[in-house]
Amino acid sequence: MPEPTSSLPVDLELTAPGADRQGPLTPDHLLRLEELGEVALSPDGRWLAYVVKRPRATARFHKYDFLGGGDRGDVWLVDTSGGEPHNLTAGAGDGSGYWAPSWSPDSERLAMRSTKGGNVQLWGCDIRSRTVVRLCDRPLDVDWRGAPSLWVSRRALMVATLPEGERPLRMAVEVQAAESAMRAWPKAWKGQEATGSVLDSGSHPPFDERRQGELRLVDALSGDEATVMRGFFSELRMSPDGRHVAFLRQDDVIRPEAGRKLERMAAERHRLGVVRADGDIVTRGVEEIEDPDGTSLRWSPDSAEIALIGRDGSSPASWRRVLRYRCADGRVVAVTDAGLEPTSLVWTADGAILALAKPAGPTAQAGGGRADWWLVGADREARKLTADLVEVPVQLFPEDGRHAFVGLADGEVWRLCMEDGRWTNLTADGQPRIASLVWPSPTVSDAQSFPQLVLAVEEEEATVWYSLDLPSGAQRRLARPSTSSELLDFVPERDTAVLAAVDRTGARLWTSKPAFEEHMSVLETNTWLSEIAEGEVRRIDYRGLDGNDLKGWLVLPVDYEPGTRCPLVTEVYPGLVFARDTPPRRILSLPGHHAHSVQLLPARGYAVLLPSMPLKPYGEPSDPYFELTKGVLPAVDKVIELGIADPDRLGVMGQSYGGYTMAPTA
Repeated sequence: MPEPTSSLPVDLELTAPGADRQGPLTPDHLLRLEELGEVALSPDGRWLAYVVKRPRATARFHKYDFLGGGDRGDVWLVDTSGGEPHNLTAGAGDGSGYWAPSWSPDSERLAMRSTKGGNVQLWGCDIRSRTVVRLCDRPLDVDWRGAPSLWVSRRALMVATLPEGERPLRMAVEVQAAESAMRAWPKAWKGQEATGSVLDSGSHPPFDERRQGELRLVDALSGDEATVMRGFFSELRMSPDGRHVAFLRQDDVIRPEAGRKLERMAAERHRLGVVRADGDIVTRGVEEIEDPDGTSLRWSPDSAEIALIGRDGSSPASWRRVLRYRCADGRVVAVTDAGLEPTSLVWTADGAILALAKPAGPTAQAGGGRADWWLVGADREARKLTADLVEVPVQLFPEDGRHAFVGLADGEVWRLCMEDGRWTNLTADGQPRIASLVWPSPTVSDAQSFPQLVLAVEEEEATVWYSLDLPSGAQRRLARPSTSSELLDFVPERDTAVLAAVDRTGARLWTSKPAFEEHMSVLETNTWLSEIAEGEVRRIDYRGLDGNDLKGWLVLPVDYEPGTRCPLVTEVYPGLVFARDTPPRRILSLPGHHAHSVQLLPARGYAVLLPSMPLKPYGEPSDPYFELTKGVLPAVDKVIELGIADPDRLGVMGQSYGGYTMAPTA
């Protein structure tokens, strides 16, 4: 990478408040940042549990990146009506981390994950005594497919565990290669046995003969544990009546077959399973459902059925369909045919299903057809409900006991009345276009119904929040403690909200009670960031090589002088597309999420460009490598045309998928 003509001095000390000139950002500053983690309001609204991640510089081990900072976390507790926060876990003493707090239904206990003891296990805390104890002696099966534990009563949890002594992939992925090398090196040094790895297929023992994890029922009060079932479990879901738990259970691996394309990235085979909340087994695996999509799993309002997207097993190449499983007799019914390709679903009050789906078959493979909402019943007769809408809501939230649904499309809130199938625009009153839904979020979409929405509207370069009361249609502008604050949790029935702001002035956390009226400060940290210089951010509008209008973002060097050309580094990540006119502060600001903060190079005289890099949808015939440069090269040319970038000093960088992309885009 070419060096800039002049570089700023490296200052490893924090700039003192009140200094005449802001100092440059250094890697040392990033290592001193505290981070906010998950928050959880208790069901009764009285308590807030939240996670604060200690600075990276305090970590005793630096190879747990995929734990997301949980290995440096502590769980804190504060009364939402006021009072001093209390550190429940104090992990700094032994270097352990605690994160992902979840409340018991009676608000008396917390469950959490912890690295205490050298592995990820389930720990709990009694709120009255503030005592933290380990709840399960097996390690947790922590992956990307839902939480590994679920409260099933005021004192019991269902827990997905790994085999004894095994570490979750998130903990082992960064170190397993090095550990294998260290084990093999003494053998190689002696030269008496082979140390090469053998890769083959089809010679492994049957899956059920391998070491297995367990689904356990854990009593948080007595400490008793009981094994419900062996296997590997994910996507735990409680039924609305609290009597059953649905999940996905891995029952085999997908083995290569001659003449058949291996389409899925994860070589695992899962089945839908159901147990009662007391641990009795309803089914270990529904054989009639193949390749189930756990993220689509939804209980019916009466808790009698489960709907999800999967294959019915009628043929190896069968289309993915919406399938209904009835717990009482195990019956499976496909409610969509091969003409639709569903991606998500919701239940209606009368037991029908709304499915978001686009045409399947040759039309879909050729890129034609949009996704629409369809009403489907047990008779497979599907009725399109969004034919008259210009844009289609990508998600619907239940209202009025699931007799109506609301969603955001084309900058407006639309209501679907199930009685007559008609759509009504709830915000057609001249208000500016709605940029996004602040609440509810997709993670709470299984709730029975929502009484209100929180909407984000862009007004005069600022984001303003409004509440929309769904029964009355009344709108109200909401007070926020900061223009950069985000809503982390909201319990309308308790009139309590949790908000946070992370920007160049630091990180702050508030509880709001009454919600969006009174804000109580809970945490304020990293305030020294205001003394660090930040590169100016500019939007770059340009046209891609395929003729589409695109947006990119440019961070100028600190103290940039207009009219001068500077070295440019382009950070690439395929599939990242900037659609909004407002800058993505979470990526571009000083407290960025990655260690390679885009503000580090501007502190040394470089400009950093983040271009849009659209890719064709998955399944469309294309070679991704031919798509990579279409959004990058025109963006670089635009910055050169603006007189900012020096065409003789250009660089490219990327991480993860962006790392694979660097060679084709360089």
